[in-house]
Amino acid sequence: MKRAIGLFLAGAALAVWTATPAAAQSSVRVTLLEMEPFFYASLSHHGPYSDIPDVVARLLQSLQEQTIAPTGPIMIIFHEAPESAPNSDLRWEAGIPVSEVASLTYHEADESDEPATDVPLTIKEWPFTRIATAVHSGSYESTEETVDAM
Repeated sequence: MKRAIGLFLAGAALAVWTATPAAAQSSVRVTLLEMEPFFYASLSHHGPYSDIPDVVARLLQSLQEQTIAPTGPIMIIFHEAPESAPNSDLRWEAGIPVSEVASLTYHEADESDEPATDVPLTIKEWPFTRIATAVHSGSYESTEETVDAM
């Protein structure tokens, strides 16, 4: 399945997933943009990038459980390059922009046998204002060409 992936680099690399299939690209076009800082809900992960679909699913489920409305597209923030560490040691997070007033709630299980609401999310601020962006068309495994162009 193909997905369009916009990649941002600013301090750490940030990838934005969209749900729209894209046509194949013959070359990568990189654009520099200025943007305002924003808040985002984040789910940290330690492990291979192949876990991205599962972590994104958990992020979306957590947002729904917390009744937090996203204000932008899903992002993946990479804290190191894939070649810098073994797959099992890679640190990254899935996130999604939210209102600056978004708050997380937590409650313990009570006598009604309702499961406890685990709050794996944190609210963070993305402070970087100058970013590079490119659109990648193809599988997750073929993003190296786009990342290298950036």
